[in-house]
Amino acid sequence: MKVILFGAGGQMGRAISALYEEDHPEVEVVLVDREESAYVSSMGGADVAIDFSGKEALGTILSYCRENQVPLVIGTTGHEEKDLAEIEEAARLIPIIKSGNYSLGVYVLKHLAREAARLLGEDADVEIIEKHHNRKKDAPSGTALLLADAVDAGGVPHERVYGREGVSPRKKGELGIHAVRGGSIVGEHTVLFALESESLELVHRGESRMLFARGAVKAAQFIINQKPGLYAMDHMMKG
Repeated sequence: MKVILFGAGGQMGRAISALYEEDHPEVEVVLVDREESAYVSSMGGADVAIDFSGKEALGTILSYCRENQVPLVIGTTGHEEKDLAEIEEAARLIPIIKSGNYSLGVYVLKHLAREAARLLGEDADVEIIEKHHNRKKDAPSGTALLLADAVDAGGVPHERVYGREGVSPRKKGELGIHAVRGGSIVGEHTVLFALESESLELVHRGESRMLFARGAVKAAQFIINQKPGLYAMDHMMKG
């Protein structure tokens, strides 16, 4: 089995590479750093590609995977609308799994947040707080947006407010999303449901990047056997 790992020099890339080396030494892993993405056309085919590089490399990665019919795992976050449209277009030709977080715990958190939103309805003010290390580029995190989508799916769509300053009393129907950056925090996400006289918090803390690496490797094993289409963690966990 041959895996092409985009973003191999980043923190997630190094964790995935180490995991393959330790648990799956029989797998050939081709390491591609961000600045090397432009040269992938000369690398030949592969069984699967994993992308934890940066959104600026998306076009090159999608072109390579389409031309070589390589299934793709996307873990990079911060994509814009045009990027998402390109991913959907490519998924007509190759299988792609995309998630802002490949953690089993976050998968469960997403479902808990959706169910809490359904049960509490408009009685709760919902806020999402995410914390990451000081080198993370995009804000809010892909996981925070994934959780916001889950809250909306469980109840009614909210107006999203990213941080607050000045005179800004909370309006009905808002969903506040707040990003904290500092130190070496791997990742922490809190979904707060605040009601009159009580509150409920759902919290996930990532203690090691290996938990995300294991999820990405599992996603690679899953997507290899799928037909062209755009998949998510729900498909993988139920499949």
